[in-house]
This record gives sequence, C-alpha cells and structure tokens, in this order.
Amino acid sequence: MIEERLKKHLATDYEGRLLIRDAEDFSAAFDYEALLAGLGYNVIRYEDVEQFRYAYESRLKNAKSKLALISSNRLYIPYDIRQAFYEITLSLNALY
Repeated sequence: MIEERLKKHLATDYEGRLLIRDAEDFSAAFDYEALLAGLGYNVIRYEDVEQFRYAYESRLKNAKSKLALISSNRLYIPYDIRQAFYEITLSLNALY
C-alpha cells in the first residue's frame, strides 16, 4: 500500500530524474531508497553543493539513466540543477 502511494507521489511511472526534498527524514520510517533502486534509479544523497556540482557536470548531466537525488529541505540546490529534475517534497503530510 505505502509503496504504491509513494510511487504515485514520486511519479516514478513517467519521471526519469527526481529531486526529492526529504522534509521530515522520511527514510527513517520507510526505506524508499531501496524502492527507487529497485525501480532502476541511481540514488544519490545530496550533501555537498560543490561535490555534487562536479559529479553532475562531469558524468550525470547528460546521462540517460534514471536518477533520484535526495536532499533535506535545508540544503541549497542551484537553480539549473533544480530545473533539470522533477522536484518533490516528501513528508507524511504529503503522502496522506
């Protein structure tokens, strides 16, 4: 049940690049990273702006593979990266 609701909220049926703002550390309650990996997404934790920028420009920007970028609401994400992804806020309130 929660898997189907989560897949629908994250739009995994039609989006290949997801930017997930994990507002309430939802991963502590449900391992959605494993769900995304099982759906073929390359899951990346966004923790450092410069480190991700380098990885994005050098190998991820033009990659054809599915990509799920997970970040907390507190971290800055540059505008051009935000525009390249389907941005979703994940929280219990958003799911229910």
